[in-house]
Amino acid sequence: MKYFSKTQSPLFSMIAVIPMALFYEIFVFINNRSDINGIRNGADILLKRILVKFGFHGFEATILLFLVLFILVSIVHKIHFKHKKLGLEFYPFIIIESIIYSFLLYFITRYVISNVAVLMINSETVQIISYSLGAGVYEELVFRAILLQSFFILFRNTSLNPWVGRIISLILSSLVFAGVHYIGNFGEVFNFITFLARFTGGMLLGILYFFRGFAITSYTHAFYDILLIYV
Repeated sequence: MKYFSKTQSPLFSMIAVIPMALFYEIFVFINNRSDINGIRNGADILLKRILVKFGFHGFEATILLFLVLFILVSIVHKIHFKHKKLGLEFYPFIIIESIIYSFLLYFITRYVISNVAVLMINSETVQIISYSLGAGVYEELVFRAILLQSFFILFRNTSLNPWVGRIISLILSSLVFAGVHYIGNFGEVFNFITFLARFTGGMLLGILYFFRGFAITSYTHAFYDILLIYV
């Protein structure tokens, strides 16, 4: 089916998440009155710190990051995906699909772990949406598109069964995803319940990434974070 093949391509995903990234970056700039300092998503800060070492700051770092990603995914798309048309007409449908997955993710994690602590608390609707979109873009970029994919490539080049390699990749990337929330200046005090919730969420998002690609996983993550606040 064209919908599933086209919406799973990395180039489609890259273009599809740009509205999320723009909304997040504009809000953070307005809220912090700066494109460099202030409160940001942790994965965003991690990526920007790497670019700072090369002399790129703020908006210029964001533009460079997405430009490099666009070039890389364009090359991958040209090699591995034969269809030339991106299928951007399917964009509204990936929003609907992602909302469905976000509800499934929400209810599964609620079922596995009762009374899960809210992972992000804020009374301002626009702020909640903005930081949720930022998490969808940057956390999925770091923990799924980069970390999970790197583990998968690493284990694919070993004698392990491909599915065993994928499972190990899922577990390792999910452990890192859950663990980073408890380190650094803004890290939380470790709590096994919230750690288990994030690990479970990381596993489910990783599975979704393998089967449906980066864009839908990013939107699902964002909508899931919003559900944690309002449901």
